[in-house]
Amino acid sequence: MAPSPEPLSARTRALGLSLPPGNPRARELAAGWAARYADPVQRVQAALRLFGSAPFGYTLRPPPLGTQQIDSFLFETQRGFCEHYASSFVFLMRAAGVPARVVAGYLGGEYNPIGRHYIVRQADAHAWAEVWLEGRGWVRVDPTSAVAPSRVEQGLDAALGGQDAGVWAPSQEAGWLRNLRWAYDGLTYTWQRWILQYDRGQQDRLFGDWLPGIGLGQLLMYGLATLSLLALLPLWLRRRRMDPVDACYAQVCRMLARHGCERGPAEGPQAFAARVASSLPHAAPAIHAFIATYIGLRYGAMPELHRAVQLVKLHAAARGVATSLRKRRKRDTAAGAIRSI
Repeated sequence: MAPSPEPLSARTRALGLSLPPGNPRARELAAGWAARYADPVQRVQAALRLFGSAPFGYTLRPPPLGTQQIDSFLFETQRGFCEHYASSFVFLMRAAGVPARVVAGYLGGEYNPIGRHYIVRQADAHAWAEVWLEGRGWVRVDPTSAVAPSRVEQGLDAALGGQDAGVWAPSQEAGWLRNLRWAYDGLTYTWQRWILQYDRGQQDRLFGDWLPGIGLGQLLMYGLATLSLLALLPLWLRRRRMDPVDACYAQVCRMLARHGCERGPAEGPQAFAARVASSLPHAAPAIHAFIATYIGLRYGAMPELHRAVQLVKLHAAARGVATSLRKRRKRDTAAGAIRSI
């Protein structure tokens, strides 16, 4: 028989029911559940039925939300990823009188058949919720599973479709490159498991049986030299292919240079944007929007999922700059034609 959970303290209960101001429609919906269902489990099920209804969908490219973000997501956009569903579910539960909290961690991973282990990356980050139920304690609830069961059961790649699939880079990885990555990761994992995690006595016995005549110091030196060379391989590959954020920024800089605004060698993005906006006032809004997104990507710390979404926004902002510059060129051409007449 499982032991009874510890009682919920008054402070933890207050934290589990606290809500920010605003979002009246979500509050009204949750208050209706609280009045209709005496059992908190029924309120949880009502929220899951809401997310399981047809309008809701899973995407890494959610539309922008309004100032009342919970209301905007629940009643307008109805498309998002795990953080949208976990946070809105917790809001509804707290408004319905059920203590709840958001939990962040990792879900899934990639099996490496070469090293025979699982690889868990930042792309496997996931958010779910926990609700407090009397007699049971904190109980896990994943509202994303009501919207996209494949995200929980099979991983992120299985939940994406259409244009979203392009955001998830490993799904587009070539087979030979994946095998090379698996081999490198397997080598690193094997080294950590069989060498670094053993004490000196175990290492001496291991190498004495496998490699008689070679000292431990020599083997470590050869191994470190090999790992150092392998560690330089990703850097070499990265140099051959420019970072997508830098590539997009360089493209916009070349575009602006053709319109008489060439960036100086030591000119930062903000100073460059201010100068370009002064010289090309018609394109100022588009340029400022692009630079703001670029600075967030280049210098800000964010999860990989958010970074993928922001990279899409960066390319959209670059297209906005190109559009504003083309409009100016058309106006200048038309003005020149009128003057020639």
